[in-house]
Amino acid sequence: MLETAPNADAVPSLRSMSGMFTVASLFAIVGGYLGAYSYLARGHVFANAQTGNIVLFGVRAAAGNWTSACRLSLLSWHSCAAWLSLVS
Repeated sequence: MLETAPNADAVPSLRSMSGMFTVASLFAIVGGYLGAYSYLARGHVFANAQTGNIVLFGVRAAAGNWTSACRLSLLSWHSCAAWLSLVS
C-alpha cells in the first residue's frame, strides 16, 4: 500500500488565485521575451501590435531617446483607451 504525505498537493491548483497568478506571470514573461526576441534578432518583426509598442518603448528608452519613447508610450495609452471604450 502506498503512503502519501499529508501535504501532497505541492503545486497550487489553477483554480486558486496563486495558481492563476503564476500562470499569468509565466505567460507575460514568455510573451515579453518572444516579442523582444522577434524584434531584436529576427529583422525588426513584431509578434503583435501591443508587443511592438512596448518593445519599441524599451529599445528607445534604453538608447536614451526619451522624447521618442514617451511619444510611443502615449500612443500605447491611446490604444488601450480605445480598446477599453469598445469593451465597456
